[in-house]
Amino acid sequence: HQVEVLAGAFMMIRRSVLDNIGLLDETFFMYGEDIDLSYRILQAGYHNYYFPETTIIHYKGESTKKGSLNYVRVFYQAMIIFARKHFTGNKATLFVYMLQAAIWFRALVTLSGNAFRAYYLPITDAALLYTGLIALKSFWASYYHQDPNYYDHTFLSVNAPIYTALWLAGIYFSGAYDEKYDLRRLARGILLGSLLIAALYGFLDMSYRSSRALILLGTAWTISATFTLRLLLHIIRFRNLNVGRTPNRNLVIAGNIAEADRVASLLRQAYAPVNIIGIVSPQHPAGDPSNRCLGNLEKLHDIVLIYRIDEIIFCASDIPSQDIMYWMNRLGPGLNYKIVPQDSMSIIGSSSKDSPGELYTIDIRFNISQSLHRRNKQFLDIILALLLLITLPIHLLLIPGRRTLIANNFQVLTGKKSWVGYAGVPTANNTLPKLRQGILTPLDALPFTPTDEATIQRLNVLYAKDYHVDTDLSIIWRAYRKLGSHTKNLIL
Repeated sequence: HQVEVLAGAFMMIRRSVLDNIGLLDETFFMYGEDIDLSYRILQAGYHNYYFPETTIIHYKGESTKKGSLNYVRVFYQAMIIFARKHFTGNKATLFVYMLQAAIWFRALVTLSGNAFRAYYLPITDAALLYTGLIALKSFWASYYHQDPNYYDHTFLSVNAPIYTALWLAGIYFSGAYDEKYDLRRLARGILLGSLLIAALYGFLDMSYRSSRALILLGTAWTISATFTLRLLLHIIRFRNLNVGRTPNRNLVIAGNIAEADRVASLLRQAYAPVNIIGIVSPQHPAGDPSNRCLGNLEKLHDIVLIYRIDEIIFCASDIPSQDIMYWMNRLGPGLNYKIVPQDSMSIIGSSSKDSPGELYTIDIRFNISQSLHRRNKQFLDIILALLLLITLPIHLLLIPGRRTLIANNFQVLTGKKSWVGYAGVPTANNTLPKLRQGILTPLDALPFTPTDEATIQRLNVLYAKDYHVDTDLSIIWRAYRKLGSHTKNLIL
């Protein structure tokens, strides 16, 4: 059927047409170039045809996460480039203004949506904790002190906000907002906040020391309120009571037994959170004494229903692409689909255009790449830099290189460097997560400095793989007198 515009993900064009109209316009960054090309084809007197008798898999959304501000900017900016290129006159100017207004409106909607998704849980927690402290103050004053006005009004304006902020800080730095259904992180964060409150209590002026009982009662309320909130959110989303325990997905591998065994081995090495139910053979299963084959590919629909399958991995070496696409279309979007290429050490797939695909790979998992550890590393840098600044006269007496020490501390405070980073020069194929340049490196904690590159790179890998805040503290403690030295390591 004749159409005006074809999707750039799958276009076939005669070379003679491109010689006539020109190639893709590089003014367009990512979106809109296929619209521009299709339009120029029509202007040159050719026709665009949509051909429905073939199928492809397009992993949409991998380049730019849909819904992000960058997606909104790049997508709508492409429309403005197209309008300015092909339209003229007053109508074109009006159209461009309308597009710009749409960009700002869509950006506002995106910002609002992103802010809500990012902060609705901390804001809800804060409201619960603060209102709970108000109720506890009234209860304890009436029940224990027999005086509803026993506590000063400063409790509501000073104590309650500080207590709430410290509990939220504990939850945040424990990573409980990254993994919002992880109750262990939540409990650890609340206890950390309570310890901070107890420590702060001793430094407060007597007029602000309301009651230790309210701190204990507030801790109990914080635990019960936040746990209950996450239970309700979990029930609404997952329709079960397994809070903090994400059930493993039921998975089948579609392929011959030998390739399926290789894929299963990859899954085990990657610690994939899946429950392998069995194998679906492309042909009639044979030569499988362990009875792992659930049936042949023709029975895949029934197998999905019987075993309540959540995810299917197709072995590309055994199943043709058209068969893979047929089953993805037939079974629909309710399942996760992944494909493992022949001899590949990774399993790729994308179940939604709105989010990046999940990758199963046996590559090393680096702790330092997790948002929890990266955030805590940055927080540690700032705290140590502030403490060093407050007690600077002492350190100037103990650490050689006074000017360099002051400069290093300033660069850490401004986010240009970190107290600890990688050592050595980056290699061409380095895959370590990026870090700021470090004042110290893992080498500085050793009694001698290794010189061979392999050992240095291995220490960098171990630092990234096993990173914890304690790692930086241990290196800084052992190499304390080197904090005033010039940085020699480079950013990886």
